Amino acid sequence: MKPPRVRVLLRLARAVCLGLFSGAGLGVSLSAAVPKLDQLFPIAVPAGATTVVGSAGKFEPWPVTVWTDTPGLVIRAEKDAGKFSVEVGAGVSAGPHLIRAYNHAGASAPRFVIVTARPDVAEVEPNDDVAKAQRIAPLPATIGGRLGKAGDVDSYAVTLSADQTLVAALDAYVLASPVDAVLRLVDATGRELAFNHDNGRNLDPALAWTAPAAGTYVLQVFGFAHPATSDVKFTGSEACVYRLHLGLGPQARPVPPAVDGPEFTAPNFPAGTAAQPAPAAPFAVTGGIERIGDEHRFAFAAAKGDRLVLEIQSASLGFPLDAWLAVKNAAGKELVRNDDSAGADPVVEWTAPESGTFTAVVGSVLHRAGSDYRYRLYVRAARPRLQAVIAEPGFTVEPGKSTAIKVTARRLEGFKTKLVASVTGLPDDVCAPPVEVGESAKEFSLQLTADPAAKPFSGPIGIVLREANSDTLRTAVHELISTALDNGVPQGFRDLVIPATEQIWLTVPPAPPAKPTPPPKTP
Repeated sequence: MKPPRVRVLLRLARAVCLGLFSGAGLGVSLSAAVPKLDQLFPIAVPAGATTVVGSAGKFEPWPVTVWTDTPGLVIRAEKDAGKFSVEVGAGVSAGPHLIRAYNHAGASAPRFVIVTARPDVAEVEPNDDVAKAQRIAPLPATIGGRLGKAGDVDSYAVTLSADQTLVAALDAYVLASPVDAVLRLVDATGRELAFNHDNGRNLDPALAWTAPAAGTYVLQVFGFAHPATSDVKFTGSEACVYRLHLGLGPQARPVPPAVDGPEFTAPNFPAGTAAQPAPAAPFAVTGGIERIGDEHRFAFAAAKGDRLVLEIQSASLGFPLDAWLAVKNAAGKELVRNDDSAGADPVVEWTAPESGTFTAVVGSVLHRAGSDYRYRLYVRAARPRLQAVIAEPGFTVEPGKSTAIKVTARRLEGFKTKLVASVTGLPDDVCAPPVEVGESAKEFSLQLTADPAAKPFSGPIGIVLREANSDTLRTAVHELISTALDNGVPQGFRDLVIPATEQIWLTVPPAPPAKPTPPPKTP
């Protein structure tokens, strides 16, 4: 029979190997799971203050540490699990910032916190129906709310004078909330006055409505699950946070981006006759599909071999037009067509097969039209560029082991250049040799290797690509947005307040404890 002390040591060794101890004596928890941070609530915090917020996610064990993308933005775990204090110091810019919750096992995917000049109005429950609507005054105002449970409807009452225009816009999809939200405006009796499901740019709703008479009106927020499910019911959860912006009209449109070259309106576009030759790239033209079946044609000149990009800006500017775009030759033969790209607007990358005059044709996919179905066609020379994309938000490499970082090289608009890729921000005991990337390579890998005695590490790293024959540097990113499709239903989020990050997370976990030396056998 083994002596009592030996039996105790064997039991202790067995408990450590099975993860039954918290690891307090080892300085870490041996059974910790990677934190899962879905949302903070409220998601917006005022500048120059410290705000205690809740969260949706899983944090085992508690507490976790939170990284932010700005030094003056500090988030600390509170005593109660799931609660954080958010301190916004001087110099932190207003707008969205990235955060991650992490421990020695790994880090959550990046999530958002919004810094604002003034506090949002807090949603007050119960506010599920018209009779219990939360009164919002004065306007403008932004409300920080959450559809907290299945079937939830949030109601907000506003007072309008006759002929005043209420402008409402909701942010939820762009915050990565799992809700396809709806705005519904009703009068005091519950009669529907206005309704919007999508704003044209993404799944978030927006509406503008002019009051015919002075009175109190109620704006309601509800939504359906995103990604969509087979259930048709109002959704809700701790992660379904939103910000509702209320103001008085008129409704503002996004400012179109600047373009190179002249800009025309459709009625004043050059006819392409001998007296007035068709323009060559770059140029832009604005127009509108006002009648069902309209197709607008614009002649332009190109030389053989010209690499051109033709793009429509419509949904991206908040207009309801779902446009298609085609290029035809002088004989009327269609050479290329597109009705969607990475976004909702069509983009055509095209090389002129010969010198001459060609025609860009714009129409409506859904055969819908109206005074608001506006667009801008921009024709420009191709701009060769590279998008280096890392699919994963972070990586783990254990001491004495290796892991690969796979990178996709999207070569856009004719980009062909040799590159040298390297990893920045690595701790001293982790290495990654630079990798040469061929001029046509569409993917490559970098190998991370940790020394057997590597110390624990948690933090951001980066990947840079240097053009082989110059000092031009490019940075790889992890895209938070996704355009994947599943049975025709968009999955993920195609539009977020921050679409990508250059900061990739690296975790080097603690080395597992050495196996205890078995005690000598007793005679």
